[in-house]
Amino acid sequence: MLVGLSKALGAEAIKSTLLAKQSVFIKTLIAGVIIYLIAKLVTRLSTWRGRRMLVSSWRRITRWEFWPPWLFYPPVICYIAYLMLKHRSLTVFTAANPAIIGGGFVAESKIEILHGLSQAEGFVARASLITVSLDYDARIKMAENFMAWRGLGFPIVLKPDQGQRGSGVAVVRSQVKLNDYLRQAAVDTIIQEYAPGSEFGVFYYRIPGEDRGQIFSITEKRFPVVVGYGESALERLILKDERAVCLARLYLHKQRDRLWETPAAGEHVQLVELGTHCRGAIFLDGGWVKTVSVCR
Repeated sequence: MLVGLSKALGAEAIKSTLLAKQSVFIKTLIAGVIIYLIAKLVTRLSTWRGRRMLVSSWRRITRWEFWPPWLFYPPVICYIAYLMLKHRSLTVFTAANPAIIGGGFVAESKIEILHGLSQAEGFVARASLITVSLDYDARIKMAENFMAWRGLGFPIVLKPDQGQRGSGVAVVRSQVKLNDYLRQAAVDTIIQEYAPGSEFGVFYYRIPGEDRGQIFSITEKRFPVVVGYGESALERLILKDERAVCLARLYLHKQRDRLWETPAAGEHVQLVELGTHCRGAIFLDGGWVKTVSVCR
């Protein structure tokens, strides 16, 4: 197929160049691109894995849930620009969350937010800050002291004090992993108690001057799971799943150390453990958990 295609396109390029005096460079470039794309497509179609990866790419294009930020957010930016003009203020969008610097738009400190919630002890995961100014041994010692003082074991959560969309967040399950994370840390790091279980995002607002606020929406953050049946490897289970295949590259990378394991019949394998959409969590309408109570 490729030889025949090369012959046809090559002949067309030479013919049009000599007879029509068109640019041979442009014709050759176009022919090369076409041959390359067809070769890649044929290679993908020749294997079951390749075909499922094509399905993955197609679904990411056709389902808005998986669109990249540069495509998804322009309408939001346009609306913010409209609000700036309407209220004659470039920083009007930072008026929300007055207890957080800049309204939590960017570069807010997570540890400062946690300190602001210190009166809710028992309802907030305990945490401490490990500054980047400390040397490696001091970082390890501080992490160990925090865990001992709080009576915590592994797993434990490590994350940048300033970070966006789950970047740099890790659930570490051993001393070796903790040491590796803190050795490579280039920014202030939070060490925090691990809180297992279901995860929800609650969007709450209160108009200044009003005594009571409202819950605007609730997001259920579900961790994707595949179920084994004792015959297929984990890689095949991921590619075969109709939802997991959409983020196949992410899940295959996350599970790269165990892709060839064969889960037993009925065994549930959780693919990610962070409630962030760009890190693989599934976001669903969580309004079913809302009660009639009104928050203060």
